Amino acid sequence: MLHAKRKALWIFGLWAGVAIISIALVLLGYFAAGILAPTVVACMQLFGAGALIALVTETLIPEAADGNIRYAGIISALGFAVLLVY
Repeated sequence: MLHAKRKALWIFGLWAGVAIISIALVLLGYFAAGILAPTVVACMQLFGAGALIALVTETLIPEAADGNIRYAGIISALGFAVLLVY
């Protein structure tokens, strides 16, 4: 941002605003989660778990199979199984 000729005060103000909004949304989510039904909370956790699995699939599995490892798929599946058990 400094290379784009923004002033340091503007950059600090922008990131301070992002931090304040993030904190406010976390607090809102925390208090909103207290009044949600357990089924809704479980669905939200399922969505989060799916997002984490998608993240791992997109980033780590291509790197694991980069060297054409013969059993990369099986090893990845076992890793997900261990992830689900623990």
